[in-house]
Amino acid sequence: MLHMNPFFLTISRHNYSIEVEESAKPVLLCFWANWCPPCQTVLNRLDGLADDLSGSVKLGLVNVDLEPEIVTDLGITSIPTLVLLCDGTTRTSIQGIKTKRDLRHLITVALH
Repeated sequence: MLHMNPFFLTISRHNYSIEVEESAKPVLLCFWANWCPPCQTVLNRLDGLADDLSGSVKLGLVNVDLEPEIVTDLGITSIPTLVLLCDGTTRTSIQGIKTKRDLRHLITVALH
C-alpha cells in the first residue's frame, strides 16, 4: 500500500500542465503502480528524501495504470522510473531501485 507523504503530488493528465510544465521549481516524477514491489521500495526512499528536497524540488507521483498518456508522452518503458523535469523538459531519468544516497546524488547533479 502506498504511503502518501504530504509532499507528494498526485500527477494526472488534468493537472500535468500546471504542476509540471508551468512549475517554477524542478519536478521529480515517480512512475509507479500498486502491483510493483520495487516501486514501493523507491517510494519509501523518496519519502526519506522528501523533507530534504521539498524546498528545491516538487515530488510528483504518476500511477502508470491510471495515466497512460503521460507514460507514453515521456517514453516510460519500465517502472519504477524517476524523471526530473525543469521547465517541462526532462533533465534526467533514473530507472530501477537506487539507494537513497544515490538518488540524492543523481538529483543534486541534475539540478546543477
